[in-house]
Amino acid sequence: MVNNAVDFFDMVGQTDWQMSVERTLVYWMGVHPSHEVLDVGCGAGHFVTLLAQRAGFVTGVDASQDMVERANRNLSEYGVSNAAVVQGRIQNLPFQNDRFDIVTCLNLLFMYEDPTPLMRELVRVCRPGGQVVLVEPSQIFNPWSAQTYCAQTKLYDFERDSLLSFATAAARYRRVNSEVMDKAVQDTGIEQVDRSEALEGLIHLTRLHKPVAQACQS
Repeated sequence: MVNNAVDFFDMVGQTDWQMSVERTLVYWMGVHPSHEVLDVGCGAGHFVTLLAQRAGFVTGVDASQDMVERANRNLSEYGVSNAAVVQGRIQNLPFQNDRFDIVTCLNLLFMYEDPTPLMRELVRVCRPGGQVVLVEPSQIFNPWSAQTYCAQTKLYDFERDSLLSFATAAARYRRVNSEVMDKAVQDTGIEQVDRSEALEGLIHLTRLHKPVAQACQS
């Protein structure tokens, strides 16, 4: 039974479709034990747990204290010792400059009309030579395309309902298009490496590289 938003997002983090996106992302990024990784907007911490299986250390950050507590409880229950989740907002991440080898941000920037200052924060905490990796719903992701995907892949019950809920939210709260996102990338001076997709094109993955010369001034 889903009692509140924390329970809902905790359950979404355990769905097959969400875990499929995250597994694709981990392999695509090339995470290895020397990496220190930050996941921004980490929710209940399931992606943090997956990252911790390959990275040296993973930090999750979320704006909700209730979500932070749930995420840390999940990490403890899974026996994860090389990860932690703290409270913080993407607008002002509580970390020093140039700290993380990989910074990930899943399904968050599309809700903001101006993603540029948020991109600057993600880039700020990424070390020179590191990666900033974004996951966002594509322009074709809506309740109709999600319904088609569910029918084709035989998703039922909460798997189906949660994907349709996400599709509805993406269509309703999307504030930017791909052109705006591309401009935000350009404005930060970070370099786009490549793009990929998941869930038959419903989800877009973007990998960015912070130039070695772009160290932040402390």
